[in-house]
Amino acid sequence: MRCPYLKEARVKYCEASAFRKMIPEAARDAGGERCSSERYLECDAAVGRGVTGPAGNSCPFLRDADAEYCGATPMTRYIPTNDAILSRCTSDGYPYCELHRAASAPGGGRMPDRTGVATPAGSRSPVVVVDGMPVPTHLSYAPNHMWLDVREGGRCRIGVDAFWTRVFDSVDGVGFVNPAKGADHAAAILTVGGVELTMVFAQPLENLVPNDPLRASPSNLVSDPYGAGWLFEGDEPALRGAPVGAVARAGLIGGESAARWIAAEASRLSELAHEMVARPAADGTRLVADGGTFEAREGARLDRGAVIELFGEFFSSRFTWRQSW
Repeated sequence: MRCPYLKEARVKYCEASAFRKMIPEAARDAGGERCSSERYLECDAAVGRGVTGPAGNSCPFLRDADAEYCGATPMTRYIPTNDAILSRCTSDGYPYCELHRAASAPGGGRMPDRTGVATPAGSRSPVVVVDGMPVPTHLSYAPNHMWLDVREGGRCRIGVDAFWTRVFDSVDGVGFVNPAKGADHAAAILTVGGVELTMVFAQPLENLVPNDPLRASPSNLVSDPYGAGWLFEGDEPALRGAPVGAVARAGLIGGESAARWIAAEASRLSELAHEMVARPAADGTRLVADGGTFEAREGARLDRGAVIELFGEFFSSRFTWRQSW
């Protein structure tokens, strides 16, 4: 599977130059190019590498190559095909590329935040929107609101879902617990309101690799939880005879059932929020719940006690389902 924005080109470059500048064949001036004529003897780079003559039809340091480049970026950078073998552009990991997402859909390719149904860039199935929260139905979900995407060959990515970002509308920092060798549970430390929350994925994965750019840009976890905000990548543990995804998805919920579960969780969140608001303050006064749904407001921070209570109720590592959905 390849990214649709990955393009191919035939290029030429100078092996004698200190900098490898690749020039596409279509951009070359065949009539006036020094490299393709005996005038290459006038080139300082060729002379500096010991070329003295006799002159041939072209410079011995002129090289041809097949190259690839990204059509979604405004600055074209050619990469020799042999150097691009391990690029995510040539694998099914390309939907997580920010350039691909930005070029494929309005709003940076991020999931919709309004009621409706949409299909995000690179997704394999529709996204059902529940109470304003996108629920991609091709993903599987753990009971602590972490998602799993199993790709070809058993390579997996995980992150937190839109319900998590509904509760905590900002994050101060992202850290990662170094995984042990072999299969291990991915664990990330997300700092919210000065409280460190440890998110642990339900199933063990092998060869875990964290999304290090989140350390510098933790806001991506909230603004794009299913894209640039992913937390870990790893391999599904192999089990003889088991189809791809069976081991990693064990005990998780997916498809339309995930949407029903998220709806039940949203209702439970609103009930808890109303109960928290109605509790008497230190001076004995009470606030009346407005009967609406829980909605995180920009700049409105939960206090430390509320962060800990909500985390313990919805996001801790107690891997049991509430069957209300």
